[in-house]
Amino acid sequence: MGSTSSLVKEPVYNLDINDPIFDSLKASYAEFEEWFKKISRVGRDSWVYHREDGKIGALLIYKIEDEPIPSTENLPKKLRLKISSFKVTQVGYKIGELFIKIACDFAVKNGIDELYFTMFPNIDNRLIDLTSEYGFNKHGTNPRGEEIYIKRIIPESKSVLENMSPLEIDVQYYPCFYDGPLVRKYIIPIRPKYLNKLFTDLPERQLHQIERFGFLIEGNTIRKAYVCNSVIRKLKTGDIILFYVSQQQKITTLGIVESVDYGLQNVSDILRKVGKRTVYSMEDLEDIALKPTTVIMFRHHFHFGPIIFNKLKANHILKRPPQSITEISDENYREMLRMDGIDGRFIIH
Repeated sequence: MGSTSSLVKEPVYNLDINDPIFDSLKASYAEFEEWFKKISRVGRDSWVYHREDGKIGALLIYKIEDEPIPSTENLPKKLRLKISSFKVTQVGYKIGELFIKIACDFAVKNGIDELYFTMFPNIDNRLIDLTSEYGFNKHGTNPRGEEIYIKRIIPESKSVLENMSPLEIDVQYYPCFYDGPLVRKYIIPIRPKYLNKLFTDLPERQLHQIERFGFLIEGNTIRKAYVCNSVIRKLKTGDIILFYVSQQQKITTLGIVESVDYGLQNVSDILRKVGKRTVYSMEDLEDIALKPTTVIMFRHHFHFGPIIFNKLKANHILKRPPQSITEISDENYREMLRMDGIDGRFIIH
C-alpha cells in the first residue's frame, strides 16, 4: 500500500540540494546548482515525496510560462505549464503517474491546456515510457540538444481526432474524454468503503486529508481496477462508467474503460489482471472469486457534483437505486452532464 502522509507541496528553497536525488541532475547539467539557487530565490514551488529516512523519493518542480519554446519545430508563444524537474527514485508506488495527474489538475484549474518538459536523449527512458501513456509526445529539439515532450489537454483541431479510437482520444488528451455515439454509458454501483479506497481525491474528502496529512498517494492515480460479480457482459474499451455510491445514493465519479475481463474464478488470474492497482484485500478477492468475476481496468477522469438519486429519479434517469451495472441512454447521460455542469471543453463528441 502507498504512503498516506508524505507527498506534499513545498517551496524549492526548503529542499536540500545535497539530497541524493539531485546527483544525476548535477552530473547531467553543469549549471544545475546555479539554476537551483535561482529558482529558490524566486520562490518556485514543487511537489515532493519524502521517504521514511527523510530523503527525497520523488520530485516535481513546475513553472507557468507564456513564451515561445526554442525548437526545431514551430512552438509559438502560448500559456504552458513547464515541468522543470521530474524525478522518481522511490520504487513501489505509482508516484510518477500521480505527478502527471497533479500537473494536469493544476493546468486545468489555471486555464492551461499544454504541458511540456525537456530532456537530453536516452537519459531516462522510463520517464518517456510513463509520460507517453498520458499523451506526452516529442515535438522537436531545443538549441541545447534536449528533446521537447508536449502534452495537449485539449485537441488543437477536430481533424486530429479523425483516425483515433475513443480510448486513444482519452489517453492522448487526458483529462479530456470522448463520449460520442461510439461508446455506451453505464452506471456502476459501488459500496462506500471501496469507493473511498479507489478515489481518495474525492472533493469532500481531499481538503480534510490535505490539512491533516499532506497529499495522499493511494487512490489518487489515474489508472485503476474495479472488481465485481456482475453478470452484465456488454462493457467494452472506451465506454463511460459512472460510479454510484450505494447507501449514500449518489453518483460521484466518471471513468473510461481500458479493458474488461469476464468470468474469472481464480484469484491468481484476477491478480494478474489488476496488478498493483487493486484496492481490495486478498480476503475480499477470495470472496469475490467464489463467483464468476468481472475485472474492469479503467481511467479516472472527473468527479461529479455529486448527483443524488432523488435528482436522477426526478429526471427519469433511474427508477430505483441500481443493484448491478446498468446501461443508460445517451440522452439521460447528457442530462446528467447538464446537472453537474462539467466543463464542455473537456468533452469530445
